[in-house]
Amino acid sequence: MNGEWGIRNVERHVNRSSIPHSALRIPHLLWLLWSCGPGVPFGKVQFGAIETRGVVDEDYLKAQLVPLEPRFEACYARALRRNHASEGVVRLSIKGGGGRLVPTVVENSTRDDGLTGCVTQAIAALSIVEREGTGPWDFTADWSVEFAIARLKTSGS
Repeated sequence: MNGEWGIRNVERHVNRSSIPHSALRIPHLLWLLWSCGPGVPFGKVQFGAIETRGVVDEDYLKAQLVPLEPRFEACYARALRRNHASEGVVRLSIKGGGGRLVPTVVENSTRDDGLTGCVTQAIAALSIVEREGTGPWDFTADWSVEFAIARLKTSGS
């Protein structure tokens, strides 16, 4: 089956001499554009600074948070499919220790509970390996993540 199937199907039921072939393509194209609807915007995720208190190797912790970026991007892509205008900052408080992170949402300017639920699940599912020689980790951290719609830069900006 090729991409012209819909047009050929219409052509079978229409007198070819009365409607030019190019005119048959226009309604099909308009239907296709209408049925697809507006596109989902592309979003970007940016980690804010992490501030820790307690026993933790902060640099070692930050390196282990890197795998969260694609997970957060997936969370945000789902949020944008639900709400094309969703964006903002999620501020988190994290309790860490024993190889686990327990996140709590402190502030959510996105107002998207589905997004924050996905983000906190991703954090809680991340296994943390404590660096040997530093003792057992027991810490709290404040962290923010910005979710923004990617926009084209205009010539004036």
